[in-house]
Order: sequence, then C-alpha cells, then structure tokens
Amino acid sequence: MNFTSVKSHLNRRYCHIQISKPESSNSLDELLINELQSALLNAQKERSVKVIVLSGEGEHFCNFYDSTYLRSLITVDYTLQQELVQQIGRLYQLMVSCRKPIIALVEGKAFGPGLGILLACDVVFGSSESLYALPEVTMGLVPGYEMMMLAKRIGEGKAKYYAMSGSSFTAHEALQMGCIDSIVSPIELIGKGLMFAEKLAVECNASAVGLIKEFYSRRTGMSPGDVQEFAANLSALSRMSAEAKNSIQSLIDADRNGQ
Repeated sequence: MNFTSVKSHLNRRYCHIQISKPESSNSLDELLINELQSALLNAQKERSVKVIVLSGEGEHFCNFYDSTYLRSLITVDYTLQQELVQQIGRLYQLMVSCRKPIIALVEGKAFGPGLGILLACDVVFGSSESLYALPEVTMGLVPGYEMMMLAKRIGEGKAKYYAMSGSSFTAHEALQMGCIDSIVSPIELIGKGLMFAEKLAVECNASAVGLIKEFYSRRTGMSPGDVQEFAANLSALSRMSAEAKNSIQSLIDADRNGQ
C-alpha cells in the first residue's frame, strides 16, 4: 500500500514505520492519523512481523498538529470537534491493543499528540536531544487522551504540572520519570532501536509477548482481585502452548545432560 505521510519498511521479523512529513516536523493531521492506522493494521496482519518500530523521518518524532489541521478547528462545530478528538483516540487504542510490541524511537520533539503516540508504545528509546511536552494549554486547548496517558505513566501530580503549564521536559527528565525507557545518542538511535527489535523478535515468544500486552491493556478498571485472576489465567494459558512445553522440555533435557 502506498502512503503519502508514512513510510513502511518490512524486515524479516519487524516492520519499521516512519512518520514522513519532515518538512512540517512530522506534525499530525487527519491523513497522517489514518495512514498510521493503516500501516499498523498491515503490520499486525503480517505473520512474519513480530515487532513494530515507529520513528519520525528527519529532525523530529512528531511535533504537535499540522497548521492546516489547527486552522480547521476554528470553523468546525462541537460534534465534529468530538469526532476529531476521538479519531486520535482510536489510533492510541489500536496501538495499545495491538498484540505485537511497538517500539518508539524518538528524535527531536514529541509534542502534543507526538507525546501521546510514544505513550501508546511499549518501549521508548529517546535521543539524548529529544524533548517532550503537552503545549496545548498555551493555546487555550486541553490535551484530552494525552494527559490521561501521561498521568498513567508518570503519576497524576507530575502529569498535572506538565499539562497545566505546557512546560517541556528533557530526555533525562523523561527517563527519570519513567516516560521513556532508554537514552541513546542521536547517531545511534535508529541502529540500536532496530537491533533491540531484532533481539526481541528472535529471543522472545510472540504469543507470550501478546498475552503480556493483553494484560496491561485490559487490566485498567479491574478490581485487585480481578487483576490477580486475570494474570493467573494468562499465565496458565501460556503454559498450555506447544512453544512453552517444548522450551520446558529442552530445559529439562539440558539439565539432565549437565549442560
């Protein structure tokens, strides 16, 4: 499938999706949202793909909304405003519910929905020069889904501060708060991210990874008892798979042979 704002590269085991609007700092608009959804769905359906990698072409990961998109907000009515907000929410939900792990490689700015996109990913590598923010409040806007996702990741107190002030935070601050998982030099970002994707695809069982993602995407709103039961059920289910049984048998055989 040909895209205008997205590039999708299929490797043997992973799919690398790039936001490709470098001339506008990879800022978000309706077309980009729709193409990201399509690219993600294609990667989900491809059986050979075990891991999805998401990055931005050029200097920035995703720098807020496109100016044309923002201009359109001036004229649309409340019902359409709701639909536009829900459209980005559907992209986030697709990412969270995807059974394949999604790795974000963040260079430059991840502002507004750019921050939301990386928060919907499972693993985030940030360039040492990357910058993060929810600047909506400076324009009289409320972030919406993004402020909820940030609160879940770093805690309500810190999330409230960044949502209410519009202040940006650095890669080192993001790592300290748990917003990203690793800091990498800009020149090594893509290489190390793809190397990690390959390692994850080779060393980790795809079915087990999918069950782990399912646990974290569905546990919200459950009672503590239900969460425990859900985790136990998924663990028991994983033990029934042929892959798990073969791995256990191999471990037993290696131990018996003194290896």
